[in-house]
Amino acid sequence: MRFSPQFLDDLRARLPVSEVVRQRVQLKKAGREWKGLSPFNKERTPSFFVNDDKAMWFDFSSGQNGTIFDFVMRTEGVSFPEAVERLAGMAGMPLPKVSPDEDAR
Repeated sequence: MRFSPQFLDDLRARLPVSEVVRQRVQLKKAGREWKGLSPFNKERTPSFFVNDDKAMWFDFSSGQNGTIFDFVMRTEGVSFPEAVERLAGMAGMPLPKVSPDEDAR
């Protein structure tokens, strides 16, 4: 596996979901959560919510939800490794070195 669970947990801990989502969605504070218009559907009333405590986002208009990795993959159309690379860059985290054995898989 290219990215260890520890690396992914550290990345999640460094980047609040609201910080990642805010680059694509205008968010407003709503109690403990943030709300905004869905990036997946055209809407007038916000149905997109971000909860930093749960490290999740929820889009009630499309029925989608997920983590920072899912959000980047869906909004930017990239694979999981590409999403991790972009998020690591945002967080200022160096990517783990890939051994030649793992590269061959």
